[in-house]
Amino acid sequence: MLQLMVDFIKLVEARPLQRLNLHFEDNATLKHRFSNYIFANSHQDYIDARLKDIYISTSDSVQRAEKTEKELTILRNIFKYAIPRALNLLQDIVNYVYFDNDNPEATKVDFGYLMHIFENSHLSASFTALEEMGVSIQTLEKLYTERLGSARIEVLVRYLRLNSRNIKQFDDIDRMFIQRALG
Repeated sequence: MLQLMVDFIKLVEARPLQRLNLHFEDNATLKHRFSNYIFANSHQDYIDARLKDIYISTSDSVQRAEKTEKELTILRNIFKYAIPRALNLLQDIVNYVYFDNDNPEATKVDFGYLMHIFENSHLSASFTALEEMGVSIQTLEKLYTERLGSARIEVLVRYLRLNSRNIKQFDDIDRMFIQRALG
């Protein structure tokens, strides 16, 4: 199933993948990145693993910088947008072709969880809204708990405005992101 998904992503998102040299049929890079991201514990864990690989395999500082920038571009453009868009289309096609629309009891394909992982960087939708407001993913990962993960955005904003100075995991940079984003 993983190979089918990756092949479909390569087909329908060829242009953005070509810009990053992730489109070749014999290239397993996208498949490895795709599966590694799904099974990473967090967005930051995935980044840490990729940066470790880059620094182990590359000694030249210019090449390290280029590879790091490419990896961040992949995260922004491919993981957050192209992959979820392709998975949504694949889900619709499979459900249209293989499932009888007259049978509401039929179990349909649902890639919602995978799309959520990629679109929301392993965080809940409320935390993603905070990221879009300007709070970094790394700061949000320090804050994330199961309880806060299920909170509505308004609750999170109020919580951060009242408590960001007292959260021990935060450093001055984290507090700056929160202050700039939430005022």
